Amino acid sequence: MVLSLTVMTARARACWGGYFPQCYTCEGDTYMLAAPMAMFEAEVERFPLPKVRFHFRGNTNSGPEEAWLADCGELRAAMAKDSRSPEEKGSVIEDYEAERKLLMAYATSIQDWKESLLYASGEKEIARPQPSGIILPTRLPSEFVKYFAGSLAWNMGRTNGARQEFEAILELPEKERHYRSTWAAYMLGKSWMREDAERALGYFKQVRVLVETGFADSIELAASTYGWEGYTELHRQHFAQAIEHYLEALAANDGSAGISLRMTVASMLKPENMHHLAGLAAFRPAQRVITAHLISRFSSWRIEERGEGDEAGHGAPAAAIWLDALEAADVHDVELAEEMALACYQNGRMETAQKWLGRAPARSAVVQWLQAKLFLRAGKVDQAARLLAAVAGYFPLNRTEGMPPAKLIETLVPDDNSTGLRVPLARQVFSELGVLQLTRREYSEALKTLLVGGWPTDAAYVAERVLSLEELAAFVNQNFPAVDDESDQAIPSKTQLEEKDRDHAAMTRAEQKKWIRSSLARRYARSFNFLAAFEYGEGQEQADYRQLNRWWETGRDESNRPEERAAAFWNAAKLTEQRGESLFGTDIRKYWSEWRIMHHLESDSLIRQVLGTNTTVCPSADEMRRVAENAPGSNSSSRRFIAADLAWNAAVLMPNGTDETARVLHTGGTWIKYLDPKRADIFYKALVRRCRKTELGHTSDLKRWFVQVGEKGQVEYPVIRRNRVVVAGPGSETLPEPVEPVEVPQSHEPQVEAPQIGEQ
Repeated sequence: MVLSLTVMTARARACWGGYFPQCYTCEGDTYMLAAPMAMFEAEVERFPLPKVRFHFRGNTNSGPEEAWLADCGELRAAMAKDSRSPEEKGSVIEDYEAERKLLMAYATSIQDWKESLLYASGEKEIARPQPSGIILPTRLPSEFVKYFAGSLAWNMGRTNGARQEFEAILELPEKERHYRSTWAAYMLGKSWMREDAERALGYFKQVRVLVETGFADSIELAASTYGWEGYTELHRQHFAQAIEHYLEALAANDGSAGISLRMTVASMLKPENMHHLAGLAAFRPAQRVITAHLISRFSSWRIEERGEGDEAGHGAPAAAIWLDALEAADVHDVELAEEMALACYQNGRMETAQKWLGRAPARSAVVQWLQAKLFLRAGKVDQAARLLAAVAGYFPLNRTEGMPPAKLIETLVPDDNSTGLRVPLARQVFSELGVLQLTRREYSEALKTLLVGGWPTDAAYVAERVLSLEELAAFVNQNFPAVDDESDQAIPSKTQLEEKDRDHAAMTRAEQKKWIRSSLARRYARSFNFLAAFEYGEGQEQADYRQLNRWWETGRDESNRPEERAAAFWNAAKLTEQRGESLFGTDIRKYWSEWRIMHHLESDSLIRQVLGTNTTVCPSADEMRRVAENAPGSNSSSRRFIAADLAWNAAVLMPNGTDETARVLHTGGTWIKYLDPKRADIFYKALVRRCRKTELGHTSDLKRWFVQVGEKGQVEYPVIRRNRVVVAGPGSETLPEPVEPVEVPQSHEPQVEAPQIGEQ
């Protein structure tokens, strides 16, 4: 399970978030009215991207090792045209590769040094590493010699010296700089980014021109320049141009472009930069990027700027500035309208959200979902339920991996900042629809919706507490008959999913069918109708129900001999204690036990209105009446209590004073002595009064409670101190005076109608 008790707790519980995985809210109606959030990285995949000439074909982050391999490979290609002997060329290449490897190691140490400065305490200066043992190669083609010298100077921090070497490469005749022209122009661009942005941008453009005219680009520097142009513009706060270049990088398959776009928007949200937002509202690329960030999870739109906007000295929050700017720009982009409606809804601008919904595509699933939420806010539950029911099927229950999203609906996830789990949005939609149907007293429809959406805990609440036994049976017979021709593979089975996705996937129809029929079987079993339970069970459960029915009928039949009836009840008790959870247990108890919730809540008839703040989708009086009527007695759905009651029925039919009777009473009481000591005390007193002279009765009386019994049924005698007399079991020289036992008359009628178990 991912969503905990949507129906039971969506608007009606205390803050139990620590117990539950994926609790969307503990604040009543807030869950139903919450807006979804977009995943920014998925949103940027939907952007209309500019056409670019260069694209990354592989690794988008070429490191020192990739550059070293490319450098050495291109040197071999250049030396192949050299007139020197093969031996001499081989010697040149070997010497260069050795020196180039030393340079690569030095460059790595410089990178480590720069990172160490970020975490340095500042108490003492960390010296820059110096090259050791590197010798400048001289027997190479000029472009390689100059680039090696420029790289060494660059890593030593001698920027001007590096520039001179790189510029010298570009001054060589074209035939002598085929391999290192792009590298030199690229490094010149990086060297000028912070000092002279225009010059840097010029060099980055020159890289692309050089590649277009035929110069080598083995490490895809041309594609890299789009992102560096964006970085250069961002550094000088030219946000529109930065967005343009980062979108080009995205089009070039730069894997870091999405993060760069996020950083660009985050930079604009700094108080000192918020004034730029209004000027970008008419710029189409910025409209998409900034709005996508606004509606995304984990965005930084709650920052407020200090200013003179009001008496408190606070200006408008960034979200308000952007939404106002787009309103003033009178944007009519249909694609953007859908996102703007969501942004306005997320930020509490309901009237503006309604206006944007009017501009968005009317048949959009997201638009209709938001409209349903607006209806709900206005108290129009019926309209909200009808609209949500009409569009629920548009939401994909499970994500299709590997395909880029085409619509906003494919990038949205439920608003859950506590865990970050990516639950398919359709499951939230189905849970909301189930709550609305339950509020409208459409109980069977609510159960079906919650099953389809994959919320077994919530479905269990409806199946076990709201619907009567007859209504549940009618629902199962109509929707999940024993013979079902509908496909069970419409949704991938949970067993076919990866472990990380298994708990967040909806159930297949086969899984729904198995679950609901098992739930009905267990409910029939709790009413001791084992024949009906057999009809809806399967596998081993069916065999157990058949056997339980035989024993139950034998025990109830007064024409049978008492010992035969007692044996039947006792056999039923033992089977129930061993396998009763799968035969009798409630799903609510099972799920709450998994989440370590206190057991007494299981029988609480006020499940949906505990400390609730719900006002719109609150439970009806009819629902609460049903919950009270269908609630089993305290803890009586536990297998141990059912088994104990069956053991009591057996003991009532058995003679006093026998070891067998003592064993049945002792075992039945032991099953529940920790769960309900008061009910166990009934067994204890019957054991002492009816079987006082047996070993179990005698030792239990001495201990004043049930004694420990070993694996083979032997009594484990503890040292018992009572009235200063030490008793260590049979053979003890000193025994307390016996209490006169109160015999239970044999004419006492056995209680065969399942005491304290009566869920109907």
